[in-house]
Amino acid sequence: MNSDLEQLAARWAAMQSGDRQHDEAEVAIICAVDDLIEHSEDLWRFILLALPMCAAEPAKGMLAAGPLEDLLQEHGAQFIDRVEQLAQAEPAFAALLAGVWLPAAQDAVTLRYLALGCDQVRPLA
Repeated sequence: MNSDLEQLAARWAAMQSGDRQHDEAEVAIICAVDDLIEHSEDLWRFILLALPMCAAEPAKGMLAAGPLEDLLQEHGAQFIDRVEQLAQAEPAFAALLAGVWLPAAQDAVTLRYLALGCDQVRPLA
């Protein structure tokens, strides 16, 4: 499975280089990444594999606002310790967290993510 995830990460990262319409094969890649939310450990591995492949800032932004944000919103409590450890050890990963928006909440896990640089969606007044 790891080589499949590596291939998926490489193809996904390559797609992030331009603002254009995606062909059918690229849409399949997007759907495959979206489906990883049901397999949180695989999504975590995908993020770790894709990060070094995302050289351009727009690609890093897509990784933060897409797969990483999805993971933290759906499985944040499961990953907070790993995210904190990696953010401390890897500046490139820590920088991604500024592109993650979380639902407005004040629970302990959300506060830990906010301390790492994540932001919150604020309710409309």
